[in-house]
Amino acid sequence: MSDLGSFIKDPDEVLTYVFDWGEEYLAVDETITTSKMKVTGPAGINVDSETNDATTATVQLSGGVTGFTYRVSNKITTSNGITAERSISITIEQR
Repeated sequence: MSDLGSFIKDPDEVLTYVFDWGEEYLAVDETITTSKMKVTGPAGINVDSETNDATTATVQLSGGVTGFTYRVSNKITTSNGITAERSISITIEQR
């Protein structure tokens, strides 16, 4: 699993995060066929929506507990039958 970075989010914000699988991962004419988001960490953060298109997967998050870090993982399957997973870390801080 590849880590794409760390982000800071206020617990009152509703933010969208994009996992771009495009040129760096997908072969020519290969597309995302399925995408699933998974959030690990304490209760309190909400997945408001998740979507994907041919090359990106998007998740919208709200809430979160101040002082905690959550890991958001995106697992995809591609049109070539490849399964892969990437993740980000989101730390909740009052701003």
